[in-house]
Amino acid sequence: MIHITDKHQCSGCTACSHVCAHQAIHMVADSAGFRYPIVDMQSCTQCGLCDKVCQFSPDYQRSTTLPVPQAFAARHRDMSEIMKSRSGAVFSAISDLILQQGGVVYGAVFGPDFTVRHARATTAEQRDKMRGSKYVESDISGIFPQVKKDLHDGLPVLFTGTPCQVAGLSAYIPSNQKGNLWLVDIICSGVPSPRLWGEHIQWLSRLHDTPLQSINCRDKVSFGWKAMRETYVLIGDQQIHATPYLFYQSMFFRPSCSQCPFTNTRRVGDLTLGDYWGWERTDPHFNADDKGCSLVICNTEKGLQLFNSATPKLTVLSVPLSDIIQNRLRTPTPEHPQRSAFLQYYQAHGYEHALRHFGFIGWRRKVANLKKRILRRLGISF
Repeated sequence: MIHITDKHQCSGCTACSHVCAHQAIHMVADSAGFRYPIVDMQSCTQCGLCDKVCQFSPDYQRSTTLPVPQAFAARHRDMSEIMKSRSGAVFSAISDLILQQGGVVYGAVFGPDFTVRHARATTAEQRDKMRGSKYVESDISGIFPQVKKDLHDGLPVLFTGTPCQVAGLSAYIPSNQKGNLWLVDIICSGVPSPRLWGEHIQWLSRLHDTPLQSINCRDKVSFGWKAMRETYVLIGDQQIHATPYLFYQSMFFRPSCSQCPFTNTRRVGDLTLGDYWGWERTDPHFNADDKGCSLVICNTEKGLQLFNSATPKLTVLSVPLSDIIQNRLRTPTPEHPQRSAFLQYYQAHGYEHALRHFGFIGWRRKVANLKKRILRRLGISF
């Protein structure tokens, strides 16, 4: 029977709740909005399936891997596809193949209130909502059984998600049902709190006295691919540009992200996708326009075949594995030293007061920004 005593040891993938034939496990959100399994002891039969399916461990099940993963730099040949995507639009190219076969694509989308959830797509229009970065933990409730049903119905399925979500789904789906399933994990730094994200959206709307119309978590159209800049569009088309320092500092990450066992090159997906930081080492001209470059790691023969099928739409360069090892392929993101203090203060005083107290807005932020500008002018790194 699964029993979470340390929140650092649960990624919230939902595999344990879905594998339970007696529906004895429910995912319940904590004060930060992160969901954890709670067992109904009256319904539990002590079968142990929930413990067996849990993959949040150094001994997680890896895919049937190639002897050595094969890495590539890749960009879509259609610039309009690149500009609609966060990196090089490889996801669009490979998901097109699945949709053309009458298959199904799963990925994270923004809901009407800008909550983030996993959704099912059978058309390019539905799939397009999955493009772009969403720096929030996605609600994956009910998705695993739907994937299983699609596979049972003979449909090709492409599932994209964080490594912990992919590992959970892979353990949940029986091996003899995976023939039509392609798993794609992303290079992940961590997942921020959905509840605090919701607070952030409400705070922005109150601050400008106008609801939000759209969000671009990394606006490369306005600032280029390398720039970590958000754009919020209010009703009436007023734009707000910001640096998403709250989320990049891991202040709001799920506790398990600091102990993630998947931050290495022993991946759980058939394919791994991410930004290719350091593409200049491969070819200084490949992404010279700063519009975006994808890193693709093929971990299985199945994944390599799918990627090869998509290459007519892509510009591709083979990359030595040693060239692509970025931080999140080495170690997890360390837990922010003030994370617990921030959450306690937030629960006691509210979101805006916590932002001011910890220097994310207000005079403390202005002083910090002034200090950075002075140091930058003096040529001092910080």
